[in-house]
Amino acid sequence: MKKLLIPVVALLMASCAEKPQEAVIVGQVTNASKDFVLLTKGGIVDTIKLDADSRFAVNVPLAKPALMSLQAHRKSGFFYVAPGDSIKVTIANPSDRGTITFEGSKHKINAYLPEVNRIISGVYGNAKSIFTAEKEQFLAKMDSVKKAALGLMDSMQINNPEVRALESKRIDYAILDYTSQYPQMNKYFKGEEYVFNAQDFDFMTTFNPNVGEDLMFQPYVSVVRSYISNKMNEGVSPEEYSALKDEERMAKVFALIDANITNKSVNDYVKYLELDETLKYGDFVAATNAVNEYVATCQNETLKSIVKSTYDKRMLLAPGVKGFAFELTDIDGKTVKLEDLAGGLVYIDFWATWCGPCRRELPSLIQLEKDYHGKKVHFVSISLDHDKAAWEKFVPANNLKGVQLHADGDWQSAVATNYQIAGVPTFFLLDGNGVIIAPNAPRPSDPSIRTLLDENLAKME
Repeated sequence: MKKLLIPVVALLMASCAEKPQEAVIVGQVTNASKDFVLLTKGGIVDTIKLDADSRFAVNVPLAKPALMSLQAHRKSGFFYVAPGDSIKVTIANPSDRGTITFEGSKHKINAYLPEVNRIISGVYGNAKSIFTAEKEQFLAKMDSVKKAALGLMDSMQINNPEVRALESKRIDYAILDYTSQYPQMNKYFKGEEYVFNAQDFDFMTTFNPNVGEDLMFQPYVSVVRSYISNKMNEGVSPEEYSALKDEERMAKVFALIDANITNKSVNDYVKYLELDETLKYGDFVAATNAVNEYVATCQNETLKSIVKSTYDKRMLLAPGVKGFAFELTDIDGKTVKLEDLAGGLVYIDFWATWCGPCRRELPSLIQLEKDYHGKKVHFVSISLDHDKAAWEKFVPANNLKGVQLHADGDWQSAVATNYQIAGVPTFFLLDGNGVIIAPNAPRPSDPSIRTLLDENLAKME
């Protein structure tokens, strides 16, 4: 079971004895590239519109301090906020990953957060060395990371007892998250095959996956998902797991979540993450039963609405649906439309020159094009490069063939939004009439793409 590597933030749940108070969050975005910011709280992302001066304001009811995040285009930041607080946020040059600053209440802790996060995330900056160390050395390194993070609270005079307690817990979860990754990462960096061993995770026997208020911490959520993944590995061999269809896999995952997570807030949220990942990157049609079950049982109306909306949107790209028309410029400056490719299969690669996985697929794509030369298959590569000049240089330098197109507006272009591109590379296969055969089609390096092409070419004879 894959783990979602993007950050997740949640609100601390209020008890019945505590009356919520509103915290006020106001902000300014300079050189705004979009007319909104995203506020993540309770695992839910709220869209907050900017006014004509690129300012925003929002009141958030809270019963306890909470960790939230704000994002404007490509710049984001975490911050603590408590009932009655007033927070001022300034975000500069978000399209170029500029700066984000927090003033007002909790300004000291919110200045501390990016610094301590650099200490914690620094593990990934030296991942190979750290994860290939022997277990005792690895644990010693984790202990030093923890001491450095806690020590920073003292040196930056973070004295609020509530916030110190929350930060200490968050740091503990971050160390636990790294430790849960160690067995598999150790083998990965050593180039060895990983075989699941339950004894490697004995340290997690005391972990509690039912603490709803700790959903505010991304590392906690990550460890919960590792906990469920381990339960899956205990009962299903790698061969059996690989043989599972997406629908069967989702059913097993949901059953394990229900068996091990009794806290409804955590249960609903972890299922949401599993569904969101499958809907965006997997076989979303196969997730239909899981979506229906979730909508029927989820008690979080916002999460339920997000899943239903995402599913309905993804079904616009289901097999059998007409693909969205596009009109783009090729590498020679000529206009190419989808309708120009009628009569042959259309294998579309959404990619970018800066994307490592995209580049690794190029040799396989070039070979695939050679092997199917003269057959009714159009190989179309659509670049989402923001730097068009980099694409114009890369294509001839690497002797790329096929139909090489560039989408002006990159990720915000019509073709990227219509085809709901959430990451690259992403592949589609369309038939001779522009009807979708396979969204999230196999990559060129996957032998199953040849089977898929051959089957559909045979239908055209």
